[in-house]
Amino acid sequence: MTDPWVQDVQIHLNQTYSAVPGWVLVEATGVTGWSTMYGLTRALQHELGFTELSENFGPGTFAAVEDIAPIGPTTAPNTKAQRINNIIRAGLYCKGYNGGNGVLDGSYSVMTVEAVKSLRVDMGLSASNGWMTPKVFKALLNMDAYVLLDGGTTQIQTIQRALNNRYIARADFFAIPADGLFSRAVQTALLFALQYEIGMDDGVANGYFGNGTQAGIRAQAHVAEGSTDTIQYFVHLFQAALTFNGYATPFSSTYTAATATVVRAFQAFAKLPVTGTADFVTWASLLVSTGDTSRPATAADCITAITDEYAATLRNAGYDTVGRYLTNYPGPDPTNKKIQPGELATLFAHGFKVFPIFQEGGDAVEYFDESQGRYAGRTAHAAARAYGFPAGTTIYFAADFDAYESEVYNSVVPFFEGIVAEFRDVGDFYKVGVYGSRNTCSIVSEVGLATTSFVSGMSTGYSGNLGYPLPTNWAFDQILEYVEGAGDGAINIDKDVKQGRDPGVSAVTTPATYLDYMDWLQGRAAYYKVAIDPDTSTPENDLVLHYLRQTYNDGSWFLAAGPLNQDFITWIDTLGRERVYTFANPGGGTYISLSHLTAAINGFTWANSYPASPTKVQVPDMTGWAGDLVQTFADFHAYKVENPEADAHNFARQWIGGFKGQYDDSDYEADVAAVNIAWLLANGGQTTVAGAFRSYFTGPEYAVRHAVYLDRRFSGSLGNALEMAIDIWESDITLVQAMRGGILLADFVSEPDIKQFIPDISQAWADVLRDKIQG
Repeated sequence: MTDPWVQDVQIHLNQTYSAVPGWVLVEATGVTGWSTMYGLTRALQHELGFTELSENFGPGTFAAVEDIAPIGPTTAPNTKAQRINNIIRAGLYCKGYNGGNGVLDGSYSVMTVEAVKSLRVDMGLSASNGWMTPKVFKALLNMDAYVLLDGGTTQIQTIQRALNNRYIARADFFAIPADGLFSRAVQTALLFALQYEIGMDDGVANGYFGNGTQAGIRAQAHVAEGSTDTIQYFVHLFQAALTFNGYATPFSSTYTAATATVVRAFQAFAKLPVTGTADFVTWASLLVSTGDTSRPATAADCITAITDEYAATLRNAGYDTVGRYLTNYPGPDPTNKKIQPGELATLFAHGFKVFPIFQEGGDAVEYFDESQGRYAGRTAHAAARAYGFPAGTTIYFAADFDAYESEVYNSVVPFFEGIVAEFRDVGDFYKVGVYGSRNTCSIVSEVGLATTSFVSGMSTGYSGNLGYPLPTNWAFDQILEYVEGAGDGAINIDKDVKQGRDPGVSAVTTPATYLDYMDWLQGRAAYYKVAIDPDTSTPENDLVLHYLRQTYNDGSWFLAAGPLNQDFITWIDTLGRERVYTFANPGGGTYISLSHLTAAINGFTWANSYPASPTKVQVPDMTGWAGDLVQTFADFHAYKVENPEADAHNFARQWIGGFKGQYDDSDYEADVAAVNIAWLLANGGQTTVAGAFRSYFTGPEYAVRHAVYLDRRFSGSLGNALEMAIDIWESDITLVQAMRGGILLADFVSEPDIKQFIPDISQAWADVLRDKIQG
């Protein structure tokens, strides 16, 4: 809501200081924000004689305020003091305190004194005489609140005010918010408080959980039921730490039986020895995301393949569960971190359980969006199935960077939405887990996108770990990277505390290959036509394709590839055979979706002939490569909205047949295979879909499949391919027009929006095909 006093402050700042070198205009919105607080800070620096202004109320600004403090009522007219008084009044207005009925007249009035007293009391300090001191001035010119905010609790607010009151006189302790919300600043203040209580001097205490702090806690801070605070404040601070971690207990000087009960609950949750006392290991788990890194753990994760020697090392060290990667990063010279042939058998033979991890990048926010999540879900599912991980296994997807909360909501959450959608499309065979900071894991889980969390606890400096408790659904907590063992058995691992929510898997099964599955399904289709429904008019091959493409059945798919034989689909489901959704591209790179591939093939078989024209797009093309190319236009339109300088040709070169976006390598290979397999069925002497699959994917022509694709659909001419790509937008075939429009409509794009990009994106598509042919 607009506040006229705040708006007057913003106008006053611009009028008074706009001619000052380094001034940054403050937008007069009437809403307090960092822009206004930065403006007040710059104004103060100018009045203090600074020639270079900044938004930071740092040590230099603080020292300069100390030189003129304390600041209080003055009658000096037209002086610099009056302008500083106006800055104080302006800060009070922006904080919600009435320091002078909205007036900026240069005075430090009785109302200003009372407002400063109110501010000090809200901070947890004594009212004093209402004069402005340096630390209160610094607190005035930031966005911290000293009244209870939405989501805050009075218990946390009481603790915040007590910390301010007890430690504000210490040199390196600055006022923290008193808003009832636990945060990074509050966590750091708690560590400062502990350091002061164990006797650290000013200049030594630093707010970090270092060796000196740990030694002091071990030696002095072990409190238990019956302990009371006298000179030192350890009972209070331990209760504060419990409260900050979501375990409410009275904030008092006495360690009661009720406090001990709460402590035992936290210790059980965090997988600590359940003692009910404030021992070091409990202090550590409350204060820092790693906790005590020397505590025992039974799980580990690593990028190294586990051999018999490494397995023996880990077993001897007390480990029983290992996290391993499903894939390598699909870039040049990737680290070979994925599960190796025979490795799972080695792990199981030594009595280990395994939990799978998927990470192909994910170390920066730019990696994360829904389409990347789709790719991750599809790839991880296919890899896990290939290894034989059983139904219900949790796969942990990594968000391995210091994500701010806004980045989690805006980028990481859509990424996990893509994963969940992809898993849903293939029958929810596996569960989704999240790897990341405490806050990242909590948010992704709270919005319903992950069942359990694998916490990157050893990243103690991450903003998502400082000031956040363990997620309630944590399964693994990564606390230390180190080398275990010696000699040939020495292995670098990450040490993970295991909560027990995810036991890992102790066995895998080797699934039938997709070709065996295709043979079985073809046989069932033949049997169905003879013994189950002899009167059906659906051809045998179309029955196979219907079952596999069944998610492609709405809108124009009904017209382009024909209606599904739902009776056959239902009958196959009753046979209890596990459905195969994806398979590894024999040419390497990614995995191919059977539903996408067979939907595109079905477009050709439904047309009952292989399209003859090498330059004019046909309806079956829209079920495969042409439809995906239209989708690329929609994707570029969305990308250009956010990136106005983006180049259509460069975008499409990277997007088509790559590892990001909807026309990625998986879809590209499916479209190539659809054309080639449809040709084998129409002209190549193959009579069954299963036979055509086996011939194509295991035959010698697969190595040159892109050249074969160019020959079979475009008569061997890249010029023809380019002409046909452009013809997508010029075709007079009604169904082509309808399918083209339907794809764009789903992405809220109109054809005029993309007309100018047709030459560049079409050329890029032809260039990608040329590059694929050339290897």
